Amino acid sequence: MVVAVLLASLLGGQTPCLPDVSALGLADAAARMQAAAADGCEDAAVGGLYLTGLIAAEEAWRQGGTDASLTFVRSAAASLAVSATGSIPTEVARLVLLAAAAAAQSEHDELAVFLAQANHLEQLLQATGQPVVPYVSSFEAAGDLWMRVHRYAEAQRAYAAAAGQLGSTPRITASAARAAQRLRATAPVEVP
Repeated sequence: MVVAVLLASLLGGQTPCLPDVSALGLADAAARMQAAAADGCEDAAVGGLYLTGLIAAEEAWRQGGTDASLTFVRSAAASLAVSATGSIPTEVARLVLLAAAAAAQSEHDELAVFLAQANHLEQLLQATGQPVVPYVSSFEAAGDLWMRVHRYAEAQRAYAAAAGQLGSTPRITASAARAAQRLRATAPVEVP
């Protein structure tokens, strides 16, 4: 229900048609949002596009980040740019998708720039008591994307920031532990 309320605020109105996706996995949450949008819930369209874009970006990463594999992600980001007029949370979602596209192509500098801007905007929203992007915050996405490009120290910092901003959720705790484990596994071995 929290996600539905946040998305309602994100989109600027009362939206009783928004589904509660808080207990679902990413793919199921995206599908539920898309179904609600197809049934006429215009407010679910942004959330569905954002979540579907995150899924597509992960698949593009698995395919090596080819231009063809990133077509949907870039299209989703462009659509969010059009609908982001005056909506900071929608702009955050757009920046996260651009960061995900950069991660798929191992463009670390671009990834860092997009994430920094998304995190900054999301911090401003939280500082003023406004809602953040639905389901996957920019801070959580930052950790996920840094993990994807094998930058485990950055991922750890992102998950710590997510916990600081959103509180310690099971997803954040598990992701931070995974980042710490990978960081230890890749640390140089000291030979006496």
